[in-house]
Amino acid sequence: MRLNEEDRDAIVTMRLQKAKETMLEVSANIQLGFWRLAANRLYYSCYYATSALLVKNGIMAEISRFYGIIISMFGNEHSPPHFHIKYGHYKALYMIKKGIVKGEIPINILKKVSEWVEIHKEELSQNWELIQNGKDVNKIEPLKY
Repeated sequence: MRLNEEDRDAIVTMRLQKAKETMLEVSANIQLGFWRLAANRLYYSCYYATSALLVKNGIMAEISRFYGIIISMFGNEHSPPHFHIKYGHYKALYMIKKGIVKGEIPINILKKVSEWVEIHKEELSQNWELIQNGKDVNKIEPLKY
């Protein structure tokens, strides 16, 4: 299933809303003098807004989501073929063919992602080629138990 315009718009709207809500948290934490927490929330507000822009322009595509894990690919990225994992505040890169992970991700989440990759390795490779050539990617079924 391809990420159609309606799905893309829904993701953009959701992420922009999340950015706005997170900015409210920034203001509240500044008023309370919680500067580190305010900086943390500001970082996430910028992340949500930036990811909305990337999705809107077809540069980033969320290809699957399961158990709170978000799997995304970006256009115009470096080799080897890889995807991005986001789980809560954890982020990592996963090299599709080698299974090498760069970043920080809990081991139980990594096991789920690795299991998912084994099932969908061919689809992931196809999506890599598509997004690097500026084409829409296909959604990939989530991991189900």
